[in-house]
Amino acid sequence: MEISDDTENVTFLIEPAQKVITDSQFIIFTEIFSIVCSSVSLLGSFGNLLVIKTFKYMGLQDGVTLSFVFLAASDLTYLLTMAVQGAALGLHGIEKKNEFKDFYSVDPFGIYIFLANLGILIYLVTMSITTFLAIARCLCVAMPIKFKNWFRRKTSVIMVVVFCIVSIVSYAPILMYMKMVKAYDARVNTTRYILWISPKREKIKQVVWISRDVFVTFLTQLIVVACVIILTRSLRAAAKFRHTTTAYSLPNSIATQAAIFTTHAKENNGESGLLESHLNSRSDNLTARDTRHQCDKLSPKDISVVQQVVLISTVYIVCNMPKICIDVTGMFVPEFTLGKSYQNLYLTFICVMELFQLFNSSIGILIYYNYNTKFRKNCSLFL
Repeated sequence: MEISDDTENVTFLIEPAQKVITDSQFIIFTEIFSIVCSSVSLLGSFGNLLVIKTFKYMGLQDGVTLSFVFLAASDLTYLLTMAVQGAALGLHGIEKKNEFKDFYSVDPFGIYIFLANLGILIYLVTMSITTFLAIARCLCVAMPIKFKNWFRRKTSVIMVVVFCIVSIVSYAPILMYMKMVKAYDARVNTTRYILWISPKREKIKQVVWISRDVFVTFLTQLIVVACVIILTRSLRAAAKFRHTTTAYSLPNSIATQAAIFTTHAKENNGESGLLESHLNSRSDNLTARDTRHQCDKLSPKDISVVQQVVLISTVYIVCNMPKICIDVTGMFVPEFTLGKSYQNLYLTFICVMELFQLFNSSIGILIYYNYNTKFRKNCSLFL
């Protein structure tokens, strides 16, 4: 239900009667969500600060490492927003629990909705950087000759700046048509700061939602899935190559040479020591050549970085699924949105989506710590 003021042409969000999830059930959910969201956000923020500090200490020598830092900075910004957002929703639950007999001078539900929209803007940067990292490593592994030197520090900086500009420009129109204003709130029967939403926002939201939220979400998901598949196959191919070369090529080559030299030694008794020395030299040369083949295929550092990107991308894919479900449901169920009869259900799904995104934005430090020996060594200095 919405209350409109025709003289100012503004709209204030008021909660209608709910279906599926009652207000009392939603209050319990908000209390749990507030505690979990705030706790995970603060822990994740500490983790991302540690990631940024560790990578800076290690030295930002290449574009991929710099992109990891940008990703941590984006995650940190999102997590700080979510910490306040979780607290605001918890305060809204307290207001509803006592039936607005006690209330705050600023509507916490309005703050929650505004920050939720701001979080969407910030999280788009995280989505973009994750996709960029997946593409960069995919091309460097699948086609190293063409793309090995493309993704340098300058490229990473330019791409992140572009991602930020696109995110702000694409979502700014929605934020421009909503703000906190002092007005009469029927729930508390007095004036206080509540969320104001312009009627124009809904039309703009439809355009932005279809062109950016739905399209970009599905597109990045498909790209990251494709990159993960290619990277996984490349890792398996590299492992198979090293195993085959080590297990068969080197022993067989040495065995063949040994048989030749042994036969020749019997025919030339005086040269047996020389032939043995030559055999050992040949073995060393074969070992060196085998090592060069392995390095040409995929270096240990590349494997470590690729494993990190694969795991980050996989977590991103899984954590992005609730958002896709919400987008698809919204396309077919008009009441599944704010101010409608399925608002509580909608907000519950939004909170679940945000918890998945919180996990995605907080897990980075664990991935780097487990898959990057240098990071683990330097990170320990700050713990």
